[in-house]
Amino acid sequence: MDPQAKRHWQLIVKEWALAAPRLLTRVDGGILAGYCQALARYEQAELAIAEDMAKGLGLDRAKVLTASKYYQQVRGLAQELGLSPAARIRLRLPEPGELDDGILN
Repeated sequence: MDPQAKRHWQLIVKEWALAAPRLLTRVDGGILAGYCQALARYEQAELAIAEDMAKGLGLDRAKVLTASKYYQQVRGLAQELGLSPAARIRLRLPEPGELDDGILN
């Protein structure tokens, strides 16, 4: 993962550890990594668009499509992980002892 994706990872794991310590497990690492990487790439794409706009350049269709693609990935993975208010309403937390592996570190 790139450094920005790692920062997202650390924030999410820290927040979930406080809010719902049994929610994320080691087996969720792949989907969480995908979310963090897609979010970092979305932010990079949006930054590239903003830099072009600041230079007075028009919107670059390829950059806009790239940002849109990553944003769709972010939204889908956020739903999977319960990372939006609407998605969290649908979450069911595991009961103690229901899962054998611990929180992601």
